[in-house]
Amino acid sequence: MNFFDKVISFASMGVMAWGAGLAIVGIINFSEGHSQQNASRKEEGMGKMIGGGVIFAVGMFLVPQISELLQEPTGSVIGIVNQLTNFM
Repeated sequence: MNFFDKVISFASMGVMAWGAGLAIVGIINFSEGHSQQNASRKEEGMGKMIGGGVIFAVGMFLVPQISELLQEPTGSVIGIVNQLTNFM
C-alpha cells in the first residue's frame, strides 16, 4: 500500500498545483479587468479565482481520502468473499 499512498500524495500535489495556478491566472485576469474597467474580464477573473480555490481545496482534502475509500474493510461483502475463498 506504500506505493499507492505515494501515488495519491503526488496526485494530491498535482491537483493543488493546478488549482493554485488557476487562481493565480484568475487574480491576473481580475486585476487587468479592474485596471481597464472591463466588467466581463473582472467576472472571468473572479470565476477563475474561486474555481482555483475550490480545486485546491479538493486536492488538499478530498484526494487524500481516496486511499481510505479503496481499502477493503473486513466486514464488507468483498472482504467476506475473499476470506471464504482463502479458507477453501
